[in-house]
Amino acid sequence: MPSEIRSGQIVPAFPLPNVVFFPETQLPLHIFEPRYRQMIRDIIEADRLIALFLLAPGWEQTYYQHPDFHPIGSIGKISQCEPLADGRYNIVLEAVCKVRAVRVIRDAPYQKVEVTPLEERVDLTSEEVQGHRTAVVQMFSGYLAARGGDFSSWNALFHSSSLAALINTVSQALDVEHGVKQQLLELNSLAERCRQLESILRHELAVLAELRTFRALKPKDPRWN
Repeated sequence: MPSEIRSGQIVPAFPLPNVVFFPETQLPLHIFEPRYRQMIRDIIEADRLIALFLLAPGWEQTYYQHPDFHPIGSIGKISQCEPLADGRYNIVLEAVCKVRAVRVIRDAPYQKVEVTPLEERVDLTSEEVQGHRTAVVQMFSGYLAARGGDFSSWNALFHSSSLAALINTVSQALDVEHGVKQQLLELNSLAERCRQLESILRHELAVLAELRTFRALKPKDPRWN
């Protein structure tokens, strides 16, 4: 468990509608809302820590007040910060650890949370680690290829990162419903996350294969539609 985050620590909360932030990953963000620009100004000369959470269903009704969010997220530390002339920021977050928000402090202009760090179990043998790495690399490479993506930038991650970093980065990058990603994040066992991610990848590959078949059957002459 990272010593930088202690149980009971108060951290600014940054709930978003379309991001699930996993441990051992990086996340670039563009900060444009006035309240979150204030948040960056408040922390940039301090500990640079932000707790990122996925907004709960129905967030649209209260987004500009204090929207509810899923209690499990990840804390990130700002590793890069580019102030822009109009007051916005481009930042990069390095994930520190997964946390549970045990108390929400609804201050203005942005919320804060009291957090408890959540330890993730690495419950795999060396043979299982290699098996999961091989399976995920193979399926995710096929997934990227089927979607027309370039996976050359993934080579370093595929071959030199820890299994946890690989699994978490692929989970974060997948184009699936955010609720599915949140379920992956909330698993505290690396073995369980591996198995669940592989199941999702198999499903996505099957869907992409069906789409390819459909496109192949589509008449080239629109008069045959």
